[in-house]
Amino acid sequence: MPYDATPVGPDVDADGRRQTLTLQIEGSASAPDRILVLGRPQGGRVPVQELEAPGGMRRYEAAAAEVFAEVERALRDGRRVSVEPYLLREWCAGRV
Repeated sequence: MPYDATPVGPDVDADGRRQTLTLQIEGSASAPDRILVLGRPQGGRVPVQELEAPGGMRRYEAAAAEVFAEVERALRDGRRVSVEPYLLREWCAGRV
C-alpha cells in the first residue's frame, strides 16, 4: 500500500487541508514554554489559541507578520521551535 501523506484528524477539512497549525516555542530562564495553535490566516491576521501553564487557554488575533517575527526572535535567542520557519511563513501567508 503506498504512503498517503494527506493529513487526517479533527482539524483537517474534506480536501485534506489542515485548519490549524500547532507550534511550541521553548521557554527561557524568565519565561515558560509556549504552545500556540494558529488558525487559518485571513486578511493578514491569524487567530491564535495559546495554552498557558496551569491549563488555561488564551484566545486572540495577531498580525501574521507579528507571529512570524516572534518565532524568528526565539530562534535568534537560541530557543527551539517545533515548526520549521519556512512552514510557518507559508502558513502565515495562507499558502499551505
